[in-house]
Amino acid sequence: MPISLGQYAAIILGAVIYSSPDKQPELPINEYICMAHAIYHESAAEPFESKLAVANVIKNRMKSDRWGNTACEVVLDPAQFSYLRDARRRKLVIRNSIDYQAFYESAVIAFHILEGRLYDPTNGANHYYNPSLAAPKWASKGTNVQIIGNHKFMHIEW
Repeated sequence: MPISLGQYAAIILGAVIYSSPDKQPELPINEYICMAHAIYHESAAEPFESKLAVANVIKNRMKSDRWGNTACEVVLDPAQFSYLRDARRRKLVIRNSIDYQAFYESAVIAFHILEGRLYDPTNGANHYYNPSLAAPKWASKGTNVQIIGNHKFMHIEW
């Protein structure tokens, strides 16, 4: 069953309070929601390091004028994140404790990335893909390529 925006907010705020009781969010809650949603859908079944890498691609794109200046602008930029192309995957469905834990971890990462508190294991990557699922034409333009989990991360100058 899909969860509501209020439930999203509660999970995000719970993650913030639990992981950093002395720190309140500096950005509007929807920024954390956009990033957590993308992290979850792009890397839910992967380990922490993979989720962290996906989050950093979003953060690195926020530093460029090409995709937008906020997490929501970057994530919602047309044709950038595969989960948004599939209407069935746009909704967050929490079926069990494994799904909940994956989203909770995504929410904690989203909060700390947007607050500038976590490192970047991608060394500035602004693109990634899963080579077992896709072979995008733009991948050959990437530099500083590294594999983290099931994805290849890279930087592309446009």
